[in-house]
Amino acid sequence: MNDNQETQVINPETQPSESQPNQTEVQPVKEVEPQPVDTAEEHETAEESAKSEEQAKSDGASEANKEEVEQNTEKEETKEEVKPEEVNEKPKMDEWCAKAIEEGMKVFDEVFPIEKWTLENESDGIKTFSRFDAGTGLKMTRGEGEIARPLDQIKDVLMNPSEVLKWEGSLIANDIVEKTDEYTIIQSLDQKRAFVTQRETVIIIKSFQREDGSTVVIERSLEHPKYPERKEYVRAFVHLWACIMKPKKDDPTKTETSFIIFLDPKGWVPKALFNAVVNGQALNVQKLKTYLEKH
Repeated sequence: MNDNQETQVINPETQPSESQPNQTEVQPVKEVEPQPVDTAEEHETAEESAKSEEQAKSDGASEANKEEVEQNTEKEETKEEVKPEEVNEKPKMDEWCAKAIEEGMKVFDEVFPIEKWTLENESDGIKTFSRFDAGTGLKMTRGEGEIARPLDQIKDVLMNPSEVLKWEGSLIANDIVEKTDEYTIIQSLDQKRAFVTQRETVIIIKSFQREDGSTVVIERSLEHPKYPERKEYVRAFVHLWACIMKPKKDDPTKTETSFIIFLDPKGWVPKALFNAVVNGQALNVQKLKTYLEKH
């Protein structure tokens, strides 16, 4: 092999390298430019791509809607979580109010029959009676008479605490602390008396009709969480305060009315002393009669 031949073999400029492609092999590719081919496969691909985009948008909207629904559901659940607490508070209140009324009604039923009462006095058409309660050692009192006013008018006065202050005479305060369609809760304060601490009461009042056509307004002491006992007063306990009203058969503008009062003054007042003066409470019927027939 001569020198020229050897030079031609080893000359790198005449040999194709890995970094520089062979011009003979590449040139046809450069000269022939590929033309786009519209095939059914490409149509399908384009349609699938469009559907994918639409599905993505739909999924995004669905996800957004789902998020909104979940948020609204959370809000509703939050409301539902709060609502039972608010609603449940009232039945609890109704429960112990109903219990007080039930206890008052039990005492009311026990004071009958009327024949067990002892007549204490009769004057100007008003009769007063008394009855001893063995369980408490206290005396109950009852007064009855006829009031020349229709039943509804008498009931309205009894159910209005401010009106009661005008005729009852022993109270200086008689305020509503809670009122519903079924009952009213009242806080009362007695007049000051010499050598005796003032008495206060918290009572529930409710009216109902009886089968004999009479209407009863009933009161009973109860424990009220918002109105605990106060140090400066003695909390008396009203076992029963009831007014029974029945229209006269021959003249409905007149009403046969009777009061039943059974209370414990509490404190240091001796029961014997209390029993000696309790009959005066039966005169509520006389006080109410005088007040109504003047108005």
